[in-house]
Amino acid sequence: MEFPDLGKHCSEKTCKQLDFLPLKCDACEEVFCKSHITYDQHKCTSSYKKDVQVPVCPLCNTPIPVRRGETPDIVVGAHMDRDCKYNPTQQKQRIFTNKCLKEGCKRKEMMKLVCNQCHGNFCIKHRHPLDHDCKGGGFTTPWATSPWPPPNNFFILATGPSSWCLMLIFLSPPAAQPLTLSSLCLLLPAAHMHFLSSCFSPPDWSKLLFKPRCPD
Repeated sequence: MEFPDLGKHCSEKTCKQLDFLPLKCDACEEVFCKSHITYDQHKCTSSYKKDVQVPVCPLCNTPIPVRRGETPDIVVGAHMDRDCKYNPTQQKQRIFTNKCLKEGCKRKEMMKLVCNQCHGNFCIKHRHPLDHDCKGGGFTTPWATSPWPPPNNFFILATGPSSWCLMLIFLSPPAAQPLTLSSLCLLLPAAHMHFLSSCFSPPDWSKLLFKPRCPD
């Protein structure tokens, strides 16, 4: 036996269940059953009236005050059209402000890359002392005080003793055979010992010629 005069039907269109203890939404003031009383369950269009959070402009990060009964999306949109101070060009200029001091380089970085020797600011490409011809007193190359001309190229082998920055093995010996992997393995120990005893002077390649050669 039904009692049509008792209870109320749920206002959710997909439900319409007759509930003898209906619940009233405090935002839209519609009646719902216990399964659809929350804002999310009945997709309440007036839930923003109960939202005490202050919306923030996604461009300038400014809090936007919203009065009771106003739609936050509309208020934020009006702020973006009229009052927003966001400027993409100025934003980019504020981020990339660290100019490289290498002569001829015009790159700017987001963060400072300071050389430990000359204390200058450089870009990622020129951050190492060798890349910006560092004039700092703490960095000297092996050929800075040597009577020999600088080599054509070099191979950074490993970290040297604590009192030196690098251990460099030169790969442009005069009148030497072309370097192979096996011959380089024979050459490195002798070059290392000569390096330690000569204190950054170029090794005597005539004494370091690898004989006999290892099979490749």
